[in-house]
Amino acid sequence: MKLKEASITILVEKTGARLELRDSTSGCQIAEVFVKPDDFMAALGRLAYVPCQVEVFPTNHLNKKMITETLEFPWDGDRYAPGHAEKLYAEAKRVCPKGWVPDVSCSSQNSHFMKNGKPWFRTTIRTWKKEA
Repeated sequence: MKLKEASITILVEKTGARLELRDSTSGCQIAEVFVKPDDFMAALGRLAYVPCQVEVFPTNHLNKKMITETLEFPWDGDRYAPGHAEKLYAEAKRVCPKGWVPDVSCSSQNSHFMKNGKPWFRTTIRTWKKEA
């Protein structure tokens, strides 16, 4: 499969090099490659097939356009209680429209707000559609 648009990030530090591959169309990370410092230098010196660690992420969104919307719902839980984020994410998944995925973050600016005198929560939801 060939991607329409892709990008790479190379981060080098004392512990080694990390390469992140991303499908620019879907906004999804495809894989992350970690190479130890000595092996990375060997690769830069044109040594082939140096050892590395690779994590490959699910590819079901590749070459699909990411669409974002806002989801708002009433939330009366204590935002400072232990386990608040997990409960909030579970509720967001429950009320999220089918085929959409809510963000896992619940601490964004203006995510907790008042509506008609009652506490509500706001998050971003995403879905991916094939482009015509």
